Amino acid sequence: MLHHITYQCILCVNGASSNGHANIFVLTHLKVDGMNELAQLRPDGFGHILDIIQTIMQPEGTLFPPLDELDVAQCVLVRWGEFVPWTWSIWNDPRTANSEVLRFLTSTWLYHLNTPLYASIFDAYNQPNLAVDLRSVLLKNIPSSSAMILQVFQETLKNLECSQVLLPSFRITLNKVCWSIVQYFEIYLSHQDVTSDDRFSEFGKLLLVAAVHSRLREDGYILRDLIVEALVLTPTGIVDSLTKSVIADKKALFMTCLDETIRHSLKIPSTQDEFSMTNFSVIKSILEFCCVLLSHPSCGDAGLKTAASVYLERVFTLLVQEGPDSTGTTVILGAFLTLLGTLRRHKYAVNIIEDELWALITPNCYLDITIPFTHYVFGTLDRPRDPLLTLEAWDHILSTFRMIVDEQMTDEEEPLALLAVPCLCYTICGISSSSNTSDSTRFHLRASPWTQTMLLSVGQLLDSEWPDGSFGKTLQGRLQLRSIGRAFLKEFGVQTSEEETESRSGSQSTAWAAQFPRLVYYRDSSFSGLIPVLDID
Repeated sequence: MLHHITYQCILCVNGASSNGHANIFVLTHLKVDGMNELAQLRPDGFGHILDIIQTIMQPEGTLFPPLDELDVAQCVLVRWGEFVPWTWSIWNDPRTANSEVLRFLTSTWLYHLNTPLYASIFDAYNQPNLAVDLRSVLLKNIPSSSAMILQVFQETLKNLECSQVLLPSFRITLNKVCWSIVQYFEIYLSHQDVTSDDRFSEFGKLLLVAAVHSRLREDGYILRDLIVEALVLTPTGIVDSLTKSVIADKKALFMTCLDETIRHSLKIPSTQDEFSMTNFSVIKSILEFCCVLLSHPSCGDAGLKTAASVYLERVFTLLVQEGPDSTGTTVILGAFLTLLGTLRRHKYAVNIIEDELWALITPNCYLDITIPFTHYVFGTLDRPRDPLLTLEAWDHILSTFRMIVDEQMTDEEEPLALLAVPCLCYTICGISSSSNTSDSTRFHLRASPWTQTMLLSVGQLLDSEWPDGSFGKTLQGRLQLRSIGRAFLKEFGVQTSEEETESRSGSQSTAWAAQFPRLVYYRDSSFSGLIPVLDID
């Protein structure tokens, strides 16, 4: 043990150098150029350093799973400063001899790391906490850190296959790896052309495989949620291409694993009498995952659509059994509606009874349910619908819109409300102008005092002066995008102060209805999940 601690001290002093090249071992860390005769000695010196790391971390030679308990030397090596991130830039080639010890070191470091996001990921097993800002560490040197995270991801998935027992350390490490990938994808999306980045595609393929992994079915919804969050940061065309590639890979058995994951999610565990919140969360995560896979208009895989359709029908049966007041219904209904609306846009039939669906929706006034419902109605304006169902949909959507315009919501709900406004406006206009809405129904909708009150409120909102930074100012700007607010008023014959504004009501609503919504992963203290957004900006 004493020599382990000595080794650890040497390594940590090396890693403490401000320029990454300390002077403990001249042959190892001396700054050299390509013409220096000492350059040939440098790889050999680094090899000895790797041997020391391996001796400290696991003398027995077993490199997975991550260490749950650390001795003194291991604890200091893992927890001291930024030694682990330092190793990523020094040994950035996975072909380096003994580099597998770095993957083991990194996975152990991740396991003992704590970050504030997704507390249930990091605290569920009461693992030790290491207070490090993971995001800043990862983004300090993206090429090196992402290369190591990719290697750890590959290694962990490979070891899942041969591990007889799924230890908590596997799940925790995978969760943190996927959280790290979310950070990379945010940067990729905003700063570079992701289509030319091979690592981006490698991450995407591994995410798809992990989402349906047989060893992660029991309570893998947290991991799947992170995977969904990462995938929605990817352009839909790339997701579609990656999905086709994984489906075509016979070794991946993607569709077989997806079917088994779907079937498994609808079985009540033998230790339970009914579905638990964990079971409902698993169902929600699978619905959202399927929605991401089908979010591109060119998605033509019949097997994927069939699997999603059959799953929706079975989940609908479960929803009807649970009833509108069930907590489980509240958890999965939004994801159910999002996937249902996506399949409808693909012109794919799903056998559900609409009046039973309406009975589940109308008692729920939550925005995370109303928004997917609005997109479902918006995407099915071309279908004949019972007049009573049309009236119910109108009342539900109009009430939500009025709640937003009159600011009858909590501060926490305001961002979600702003995302909802464009589709609420266009859906209301679309129902009013749809050829499937009878004249008598249309007259009732337009003449309703609730409608007239709403028109007055929207007009006042658009014409008022709002202080900068207020919700009213932000909402006013949202309604001015593509003149949504003015088009909304003109649809109902209200004179506006901008007569030159082009009318975008009926025909424009029809055009937008054919568009696939952009999926956004939204998170606040009471909700996290997919939200379909009408991408008009």
